[in-house]
Amino acid sequence: ARVAQALAVDLVGVLRGQNLEVTLSPREREVLDLLAQGCSNRQIAGRLFIAETTVKGYVAALLDKLGVESRLQAVVVAAQRGLV
Repeated sequence: ARVAQALAVDLVGVLRGQNLEVTLSPREREVLDLLAQGCSNRQIAGRLFIAETTVKGYVAALLDKLGVESRLQAVVVAAQRGLV
């Protein structure tokens, strides 16, 4: 019963976007750091030597993993969780 209760609490947290366990790839961390510095997708692409469309994919993945809808929210949540 305790295991089921713990899983239920974890699931509710995930559904609310409050999952504190976020695993980011090294590249996602680089993109997140540059987002936190206020860089545009074009600037991030230039600094990391990747295509702007690739940056868009990383940003979308970050928004999804952090459970947010905007770049600003991503930076705020990442800061709250100690990711930047």
